[in-house]
Amino acid sequence: MIALGEEVGSEMILRSFDHFLQYGDVSVKRAISLSMALLNLSNPKVQVADLLTKLSYESNKEVATNAIMSIGLISCGTNNSRMATNLRQIAGYYADDQSILQVVRLAQGMLHMGKVNYNTN
Repeated sequence: MIALGEEVGSEMILRSFDHFLQYGDVSVKRAISLSMALLNLSNPKVQVADLLTKLSYESNKEVATNAIMSIGLISCGTNNSRMATNLRQIAGYYADDQSILQVVRLAQGMLHMGKVNYNTN
């Protein structure tokens, strides 16, 4: 929570999260993705987005679900085309698993949240 407002603290905690992911067990991986999302709400940094995308293909379904939800949180309301492409690829990968696919659709909704169509024809 201390690192939320400052850039240097955020970079330091991201490095710590990388170490936790390398040496931690599955329960740590579940928590890291959501904490990274809270640290970067509506701020899809490339490093964070790449790490969460990698975690979304994890064999553990809970880790993958948390990572997909975190992608939605970091891209919330930004209409980021790179994140939209990543979420479409993830949806194709999990086309057979309806529970994860529902989380992907929720993340896609968060990504496009606030998108307004000004065409009144």
